[in-house]
Amino acid sequence: MIFLSADDCSHLLDPVAVLEGVEQALRMEHAGTVRWSSPRSMRVTAGEEGDGRLRVKACALDANGIMGVRVLLFPGAGADTRWVLVFDDATGEPLGIVDEDWTYLHRSIASVASLAHRLSRSEVRAVGLIGAGRIARAALPYVDLLFPGASLLIASRREETRAALAALARDQYGIEADPVPIERAVRDTQVVLACTNAASAIIDDAWVGSGAVVGSLEPRECDPLLFDRADLRIVDSREQLQDELSETFGPGAYERIDATMAEVIAGAHPGRTDEGQRIVVLSQGLVSQDVLLAARAYHEAMALGMGIQIPIPSTIAPA
Repeated sequence: MIFLSADDCSHLLDPVAVLEGVEQALRMEHAGTVRWSSPRSMRVTAGEEGDGRLRVKACALDANGIMGVRVLLFPGAGADTRWVLVFDDATGEPLGIVDEDWTYLHRSIASVASLAHRLSRSEVRAVGLIGAGRIARAALPYVDLLFPGASLLIASRREETRAALAALARDQYGIEADPVPIERAVRDTQVVLACTNAASAIIDDAWVGSGAVVGSLEPRECDPLLFDRADLRIVDSREQLQDELSETFGPGAYERIDATMAEVIAGAHPGRTDEGQRIVVLSQGLVSQDVLLAARAYHEAMALGMGIQIPIPSTIAPA
């Protein structure tokens, strides 16, 4: 078994491989070759005050012969800790432990960016990016790949953070980027990618123009009126988002979902059918994508001789 650091993953995978991986996982889901754990998500809260939280998700990818377990620890203070444990599906042999810090950032934004690209109008002149944190920084290569030639309007709560990210987009990717207020990042663009930790709506329905796509990693970022009035509502998982949709947008919101990402990627749902449709894409990420990317990193590492070897004691049968 090997251990792969987040830095290892950044060298073993690139944005093209991440886009291929997140879309492949969605196609596998639609084909019925992903087996989910039961329950889909297990949570453990530590202490009487609920300070500290452990969340575990798992799945098997039949086509790849891989099983994986994603472990996420919310420590209550400081950075969250994420690992994916990868196993051989046939033998149960442990193959690798993957620090998911890099792949989590890229998987998160790549998933919504991929769908936003597929669902966007024929011409995208400008993309709005809301947020200037680590996921927003990870978004830059995907904007460059999926929306070549489009300008980028970056909004965040603080002027200095959006100005710094705009400078990075210009210097590192050659993207025409400007720091702007949130309203302009929505009004003046055809695609909006939101990746903040907002606890309440920051994207007003009145700002979203005809034909625009809004992709969000947090349902609470979106004005309930936007969800209500959108022409198409796409999610990564009806099951995962069922409770949060009802809490955020009201009773019955779950029943108003038009399609999943897997249905759009596989062609089971047509996606956009009119240039004027306003579309909302909501994603919290799927463990199948996490496991598939971890498995890809593992196979690349084995081919290149990378990773830290972890000896596994032999099982001794009882006398």
